[in-house]
Amino acid sequence: MSFKGHAIRCVQRRSLLETLAKELPNGTIRFSSKVVSIDESEDHFKRLHLADGAILKTKVLIGCDGVNSVVAKWLGLQNPVFSEEEMEDNPLKLKQLVTSKLKYTSDEMKSVIEKTLLDDIISSPLRYRKPWELLWGNISKGNVCVAGDALHPMTPDIGQGGCSALEDGVVLARCLGEALLKPRVEDEEYERIEMGLKKFGQERKWRSFDLITTAFMVGFIQQHEGKVMSYLRDKFMLRFLSGLLSRKAGFDCGK
Repeated sequence: MSFKGHAIRCVQRRSLLETLAKELPNGTIRFSSKVVSIDESEDHFKRLHLADGAILKTKVLIGCDGVNSVVAKWLGLQNPVFSEEEMEDNPLKLKQLVTSKLKYTSDEMKSVIEKTLLDDIISSPLRYRKPWELLWGNISKGNVCVAGDALHPMTPDIGQGGCSALEDGVVLARCLGEALLKPRVEDEEYERIEMGLKKFGQERKWRSFDLITTAFMVGFIQQHEGKVMSYLRDKFMLRFLSGLLSRKAGFDCGK
């Protein structure tokens, strides 16, 4: 669909993952390989210790291991914080809370929630990285960097979590490619990798700062129950917010 000059497309996550996986050689993807710890050898290679006891040796380590990233911790980044007080894991109270938020929705929507069994209700607290941490924290160090939720976990209020991870992939490929395709000098590969990842970090920290901050503020405005904020939001801000969200999606990753 088109919205204010922006093309908006919905892609199933499974279809996207299958399409990306098909572009890789067989055996590239290894499942059930949770990273437990990381250490470094004298030749700059990183050794990944996996939960099953296996050890992987890698020339370049890109941590895309989610909000609880082991790689982010190795780089010294702090754990993401909860966007609000963590709710009690009580299905009945969660159902009551959701029901209380549906007073302006359709009867069909209300019926879906009312018919939902308590055993089918789970709680997934939202977390985000404090955006200012990206300004002085290490997004990359040597031949290691983070991307995706390991880099910029954010609340879902602007729908840019998965999109920004795809941006990371494009920018990372460009930065590494530019560094590695330079005329080769013996024993310089590690320095070129480090330079490429550092450039990636410089480019992505401000974009990540922007998205995390915008998502949090949009969520705050949308969920605020104060009379003044509710009035301003419903009367004046909705049109502005819709335009803001579409503009955030229009990012040029470069060539």
